[in-house]
Amino acid sequence: MVQKERNLQLRRSAEGIAKSACKKGCGGAQYYLGPKEQAAYMTRKNAETQRLRHYTNKSSAKKIEASGEIKAKDHGKVYFESADKKPLSPQKAKDKHLIKNADSYVETDVPTSDIVMTKNPLTGKSEITVKGSVPLEKSKVVHRKK
Repeated sequence: MVQKERNLQLRRSAEGIAKSACKKGCGGAQYYLGPKEQAAYMTRKNAETQRLRHYTNKSSAKKIEASGEIKAKDHGKVYFESADKKPLSPQKAKDKHLIKNADSYVETDVPTSDIVMTKNPLTGKSEITVKGSVPLEKSKVVHRKK
């Protein structure tokens, strides 16, 4: 039992040293991932679908829900953000994505093969996009109060 605890302690110590060394500057790499983080990252990376979030206004969200798809409008693409974090407030979503209204959002599973990182011409930032309309898969539509 003591040996198991010692091995665990050594492994955590080694991971901590590597992470802190990387934060100080580790050449071309941006992040160090420990074994558990690597496994989680590769699971997401190799997944067939990814959960994404699309901010919109209430009336458009109702149309999306009724039609069963998010229609591509801006530059023939649908813009998303990853849904693995907490949704932004309506005001923060408006400010970040430079949209008129974000009082609703749609979360859906999207095939990873359809996802493309594209520079948004409005914000100048790289964003998750899907070319063409996106059918809803295991979706959730949320309407928020202002």
